Amino acid sequence: MPFLLIRPTHGESRVFTEGSITTVEVAKSALSIPLDMGLRFDLLVWRQADWLREQMNAFHPDIVHITGPGDIGMVCARLSHTLRVPKPPLVGAWHTNVHQYARMRAHGLLNFLPASMADGVGAKIERATFLLTARFYRTARLILAPNQDILDHLTRQTGKPGQIMLHGVDSERFAPRSRTADGVLTLGYAGRLTAEKNVRFLAEVARGLPVDVRGRVRFLVVGDGAQRGWLARTLPKGTVFTGMLAGEELAKAYAQMDVFLFPSLSDTFGLVVLEAMSSGVPVVSFKVCGPNNVVEDGVNGFAATTPAEFISSVTRILKADDLRQSLSAGARKSALRHSWDSVFASVYEAYGSLLPAAESQRSLAQAI
Repeated sequence: MPFLLIRPTHGESRVFTEGSITTVEVAKSALSIPLDMGLRFDLLVWRQADWLREQMNAFHPDIVHITGPGDIGMVCARLSHTLRVPKPPLVGAWHTNVHQYARMRAHGLLNFLPASMADGVGAKIERATFLLTARFYRTARLILAPNQDILDHLTRQTGKPGQIMLHGVDSERFAPRSRTADGVLTLGYAGRLTAEKNVRFLAEVARGLPVDVRGRVRFLVVGDGAQRGWLARTLPKGTVFTGMLAGEELAKAYAQMDVFLFPSLSDTFGLVVLEAMSSGVPVVSFKVCGPNNVVEDGVNGFAATTPAEFISSVTRILKADDLRQSLSAGARKSALRHSWDSVFASVYEAYGSLLPAAESQRSLAQAI
């Protein structure tokens, strides 16, 4: 189906079409606030509103799908209500727990307060951020979210209907591969090296491993971010830092891992978990709403409730070859259930629920 993609760019604003996809790239102004690696919020983004309205009107969208409350998302959500009549329904997708990120980012600024007071202030920051973000999603006709927990919070706060939108994985690219046996077991991590990912816990894992295990373990860290320097100084000698990887290089990195560590306490899903599983790598995570969708104890990994249990689960997998092989096979099998075809089928179904019956049947037929 014809698809209009509006996204930011570090270069000049432009419009180009490839096949059925028309891409509108929006340049950032000099007055942009850095948020994270490569992410900036443009305070002057509204200067582009008239141009973006022209692009959207020319495309005549049947659905407007916003992926989050970023600068472009805010502008296009507002513009969706000013387009031709009948106005296209707005779908709002939730991908990041920004309220939890806000609390974690604020934590370092509250160190001067007593611990109990800092925790109280942090909780208020998290609550206020969630309420403000929910106001954005209140403008949508339908909310999509990757897990039931956050979806329930959003639908209660906004009064809008919602539907689960899971992630998929490219099971052909991310697949088990043969390795040279060298007697060393690799503990892997992939993702941003930032505070909200709880990456400093990797050092606790290294310290908590039994002495008889440490000597035959190495760490492989894929990604980059503000915590990389600290991790490089703290993780054991021999730890490999690859920086950011994508495509075939990322797939090769997963295939080198024996256990995938996912210490995050705030992810809504964790796409890297699926990629690791698809590569035949068992996962150890915390029992939080994101990984709970896919990590099954004793089947494809373990979900821990405490730091000690997390480290114990890692140790258990490293010490038992049979268990590691069983979890590896279970991880691959679990990932194969998350094909992109099934994910997109559910998204098209959600779109269809917002369109007139005849138009919905025509659009879905085109999609199939």
